[in-house]
Amino acid sequence: MSLSKKILVNTGIQTFGKVFTTVLGVVAFGLMTRYLDTGGFGAYTTITAFLQFFAIIADCGLSIIAIQMLAEPGEKEKKFAVAFTMRVVIIAILTVVAPLVSLLFPYPEHIKIGIALMAVSFLFSSLIQMGRVIYQVHLRMDIPLLSDVISYIILIAGVWGVVHYDLGLNGIIGVITLNNMVQFLVLAIPAHHFTPLKLYWDRALAGDIWRRSWPIALSIVFNLLYLRTDILFLSLLKSQEDVGLYGAAYRVIDILTSFPMMFMGLAMAPIAAHWSNGSRDGFDRTVQRSFDFMVFSAFPLVVGTLFVARDVMVLVSGEAFAPAGSLLQILIVACGGVFFGSFFGHLITVIHAQRTMLWRYALTAVIGVSGYALLIPRYSYWGAAWMTVASELLIVILGGVLFLQKSGLRLSFSSLAKTLLGCTGMAVFLFTFSGTPVIPRSLGAVVVYAGILILLGGIPKELLSRFKTT
Repeated sequence: MSLSKKILVNTGIQTFGKVFTTVLGVVAFGLMTRYLDTGGFGAYTTITAFLQFFAIIADCGLSIIAIQMLAEPGEKEKKFAVAFTMRVVIIAILTVVAPLVSLLFPYPEHIKIGIALMAVSFLFSSLIQMGRVIYQVHLRMDIPLLSDVISYIILIAGVWGVVHYDLGLNGIIGVITLNNMVQFLVLAIPAHHFTPLKLYWDRALAGDIWRRSWPIALSIVFNLLYLRTDILFLSLLKSQEDVGLYGAAYRVIDILTSFPMMFMGLAMAPIAAHWSNGSRDGFDRTVQRSFDFMVFSAFPLVVGTLFVARDVMVLVSGEAFAPAGSLLQILIVACGGVFFGSFFGHLITVIHAQRTMLWRYALTAVIGVSGYALLIPRYSYWGAAWMTVASELLIVILGGVLFLQKSGLRLSFSSLAKTLLGCTGMAVFLFTFSGTPVIPRSLGAVVVYAGILILLGGIPKELLSRFKTT
């Protein structure tokens, strides 16, 4: 099987797995929101948003660099082991630091206790990311899929137990910690057949990794400022009920944006190999079909959600979260931006242009944080949502222009016209049957969209025909 076909097969596995695990995740999410209500879920959102700052900083670009190193010749296992060791040390330190820093914030005691308890969960989730890198590079995404299924089953059962025995927010946190620990073990145990997850230190290799990763680490800090300070501003300036509504809509976005990250994690290894080997044709072809795939995925997701957002939030979380539907209609536009922001962000790293991108991330961070500071006190979560959209679209424009300039690639937009026609048909269907239950209506919209593309000889057929050889 050619490398491109392996990518397609693994993307198919991940797509099927993502759909299945997303359903399980939505069930767990629904149990949590209905049990905690808007205020309790607001506290949960505040805890996780606070810790995400530290967890994302702990990455320091090591996951992306690890993918590049495993795609390069020479001492792959040693390089990965050093990167993994660096990740373990950094996240272990931040797991201790984060609860201490939370003491400086004017949060109520139960949120500070929650941060301390949840910090252990984020330690394991950080290591899970490094475990996934191994299977992405070796194109064996069946193992991460298995780990996802097991972890979600544990999560659903655990959350049901918390609800049944009324164990409160701390019970939810305990279940999530257990879930992440089991998921890491499922990834770590079979890894020795591919690239072992082990601790190893080499000063020279660590220095090389840091020289390559620090621009990414700084970019991550800037990304954090415009991506996550919205919830922190809300948690400090508005009620936990407001945070809960915004956090519920944002949780849906987090689930959806895991897809482009998953796809680019798979595509990045062959793209990096083509670039480092000087294979221009292979690089151009793989980047183009990856872009087509993003177009095919992102546009119908945005258009469809505009019609079903409120119904989805009510179905999953209950009438108390109905206002989150309107927020989701705004944030889904930002979600579309994340698809293409992730696409260009990964490619900028492949062509080693991350240092040039730094000032663009910094500019977006300044605009984003300033916007949140100005808009949230006056407009609450509405200001946060619109500022998130503006920040995401700005970073797509800045990143896209930089990549095209540095790579010399001329992307074809031929797939866009057919996709938009498919989205138009889907929108007409959703509007016409607006009074029907949301699940059959959504499934019908997918069928309409796919049918139009097939009739037009559109993207799905082209994508399949292009995955022939590398």
